Amino acid sequence: MSRLEVCHTTTYRYDRPVRFGQHRAMLRPRDSHDLKLRSAVLTVSPVAEISWMHDVFGNSVTLLGGDLRAWALKLLGKREMPTLALLTRLTKAIKQRLRYVARENEGTQTPEETLAKGGGTCRDYALLMIEAVRSLGFAARFVTGYLYDPALDGGPTGTQGAGATHAWVQVYLPGAGWVEFDPTNGIVGGRNLIRVGVARDPKQAIPLAGTFIGDRDAYVGMEVEVRVTRLDLAAAA
Repeated sequence: MSRLEVCHTTTYRYDRPVRFGQHRAMLRPRDSHDLKLRSAVLTVSPVAEISWMHDVFGNSVTLLGGDLRAWALKLLGKREMPTLALLTRLTKAIKQRLRYVARENEGTQTPEETLAKGGGTCRDYALLMIEAVRSLGFAARFVTGYLYDPALDGGPTGTQGAGATHAWVQVYLPGAGWVEFDPTNGIVGGRNLIRVGVARDPKQAIPLAGTFIGDRDAYVGMEVEVRVTRLDLAAAA
């Protein structure tokens, strides 16, 4: 049997001081019938909090930085609880602790930006929850679509994000499959959520994108309006 050595070095360089957010590393070879790992050493500079976990595919994943994981564990009280209860608590905590701010400009805030600002829009909430649950070992993906607001048909008010395209999260639970969580509204399950697309990252799920040919100054802005109503209520009226 041959013995092989792998030395993997990654170096970041910056021209001014920066702060690091959480990093996920997948560097440790997988043990199998035809491959035996004899030893592995990980060195990080500057020093970071390091934790190991297995993802849903059995890959060995290293978490460096740990700010987001620490934030999630603090919200959860660092105590064990059933999986669904854990995810429900995290969903509702994000809604309760952050301030919803509608934003039509392009892009999504990083989770660190959302926490620093104390709020954001639905896509910011979704990315924050995705990265938080991934840091805890869950598989999660970004969902884009529409949201039905019962207030439009005389129901209770308080729904956020229904006036445009909406974003939320799906988390994979063994046996149940992909379960939906909307941290913007504290919703667990698919109630009032209309899926259009799913992706690993928000950049892969932009509802509409394109280019135009002409002067840059010709563009003066964009408006988006979405209205979702229940036909059965309209027919009854």
